[in-house]
Amino acid sequence: MQKPEVQKVVDAGVEVTIGTSPVGTQYICHTKGVASNDSPQWCWEGSTNFSESAWNQVNTAMVFSSQEWYDNFVSQFEQIRQFAWDNEREFQVMKSPPSGVT
Repeated sequence: MQKPEVQKVVDAGVEVTIGTSPVGTQYICHTKGVASNDSPQWCWEGSTNFSESAWNQVNTAMVFSSQEWYDNFVSQFEQIRQFAWDNEREFQVMKSPPSGVT
């Protein structure tokens, strides 16, 4: 149902990886995040959807600025992204994997 909306994001040039939980496809990957390598580096992470209605729900979001947490957060993302492209290729909307996926 969301595939046409996701395709619009891909067509706009945004890298998109669709993933489920590495435990199984019956579970969603509900994390969202932003990692900025500005100085200082910082991250935004949470379960909050990027929609107006999400702020009316009970969700979490946090911002942190720590090199150790930043490195861990980026590494976790890279592992989840690699898993999705290795094991869930049928869910991907992009024609080829983004840079950094082997």
